[in-house]
Amino acid sequence: MANSRYWLATFPNEHRVESQTHAQIAEAVASSKHDYCTIHQFDMPALLVGTLDSLISLSDDLTKVDMACEQAVRKIERQFHEISPKDSPSEPLSMSGRSVEGYLQEFVWDFARYPHRRPLPELVGHIQTSVGQVDEELKNLAAAYTEKTQLRQALQRKKGGNLLVADLADVLTAERLEGVPFHDTEHLHTVVVVLNKQNQREFEEGYERLGAEIGAFGGPDWTDEKVAAGLGRDDGNFGPESARAARRGSPVVPGSAQLVLREGDYLLYAMTVLKGHYEAGFVDEATGEFQPGRRVEYFEELAAAAKNLKFTVRRFTFDPDAAGAGDRKARQLDYEVDQLHSGIGRWCRAHYPEALEAWVHLKVIRAFVESILRYGLPRNFCALVLRPRPRMEGRLERALQGMFAHVGGGALGGGAVAAVDEGEERLETFVCQKFQLQAAGP
Repeated sequence: MANSRYWLATFPNEHRVESQTHAQIAEAVASSKHDYCTIHQFDMPALLVGTLDSLISLSDDLTKVDMACEQAVRKIERQFHEISPKDSPSEPLSMSGRSVEGYLQEFVWDFARYPHRRPLPELVGHIQTSVGQVDEELKNLAAAYTEKTQLRQALQRKKGGNLLVADLADVLTAERLEGVPFHDTEHLHTVVVVLNKQNQREFEEGYERLGAEIGAFGGPDWTDEKVAAGLGRDDGNFGPESARAARRGSPVVPGSAQLVLREGDYLLYAMTVLKGHYEAGFVDEATGEFQPGRRVEYFEELAAAAKNLKFTVRRFTFDPDAAGAGDRKARQLDYEVDQLHSGIGRWCRAHYPEALEAWVHLKVIRAFVESILRYGLPRNFCALVLRPRPRMEGRLERALQGMFAHVGGGALGGGAVAAVDEGEERLETFVCQKFQLQAAGP
């Protein structure tokens, strides 16, 4: 992008008319002899001055609002550049078809949106509110776009991953599961086991012993006369106590493992296991209170035992309606991301002129306030927009400082006024705001 660094400066007329001041400055810095910049007359309206105290107070607030406005403009520019294709850049943001340079160089105050005879604090508040609303809208749009983009990327990674992370609903189709029994009853459930092909022999020879200490197969010892005596008798304890943990074993159903799929370095097996067991309730002898029974699930312990052997156990319930759900979700996310992408582009083009216009109007108010404080009343200064030539800012600045070095203190009784250079302050002999009108692309 071409250099878009500008100076919005005001200079005292000093017993001259405004056109004469303009001509004198142009001769000194924008002539064939001293070609340091391009220069444009700037239309500054007769804003309402108010009191000196109010101007001093407003001057402090204007710095903060100026920064907030610029940040909002830069956010829109960055967002637009981020969504623009890198191989075929879009048309740059503009002021409703007009270049931002042309807008500034031919600036005309928007009297309908910013009534110039309203108190300056009211105008500044109006600008701050409108820019804040634009900034909030962009924040919400960008957050929604980022969220959908991240979801799509995560789904793509998951879809492109191996069997350890792939969506089983997309991998295990009805065709691949033909002839493979998948159980999901009160006591049995078929799980999926993923392993490296190098561990195939170890798995097939030992899967029936997987988690040998997990399953509880003990029960009442009916040969015990005390236990047998309670058989069929309602003693209020919902049946006699039973030692389920007295006998342990693997919850895997012997002979149930079946190879379903080979993909790359991984194998996928279907394996049927017991879901768990029920531990009966009992009466706590110490308190006399009944402790209700509970269901003990095996899956987590079985998965941990398998992990120690470098096998991965995954839950899976076959649902014909869910087959291809991942692909459908991916297509839906693609559509949503594309809609948000194009929507953000349109939003940036529609709201960039509003944000930039508000920022420039804010800078005009700031220049007006600083000029009144610097040069005093009645208003008698010339406002110009200068665009320094490349590597000519130093010469331009020295030339202008030399022209107005004799200017004394103004309404504040000070010497030189602080010129603003993108957040930095330096002593100058004239009021000047230096800023980048449109940031360069990434």
